[in-house]
Amino acid sequence: MRSLLLALATGLLLAGTAAAGSAPAAAPAVPKGPEAGFQDFARQWLSKLRGMEERRPRVAAGPGSLVFTYRDYADEFRTELQPTGKATAPYVGFLHYTERVYTCPTLEARECTVAATLPVTEIFRLRGGRWAY
Repeated sequence: MRSLLLALATGLLLAGTAAAGSAPAAAPAVPKGPEAGFQDFARQWLSKLRGMEERRPRVAAGPGSLVFTYRDYADEFRTELQPTGKATAPYVGFLHYTERVYTCPTLEARECTVAATLPVTEIFRLRGGRWAY
């Protein structure tokens, strides 16, 4: 990490001594650590889940009548990262979020209410520099 910071500082100094009137050089991209990478992955994963949501209720037989339900996911989430000590998969990431189940009075209803909230934890591993399910 220290050598990366030294390289960045040297690059900035060299860019600052460039001829007057020239555009400043762009700083080199700093690779993301596992924490930031997992946060980005978690946002993308939840975005993919939300893209698969079906806002149209499903029909199921209930006690004495039909039940109309659908699911979605809360915006809030939390992540945890644990080192594994293994070079092939150095980290395991835990993604915690909430799934909500709605009930609706009819199939076309827009006045659905939250019937249940379910805590969900999904586990991913970092392998080959990529997060995988």
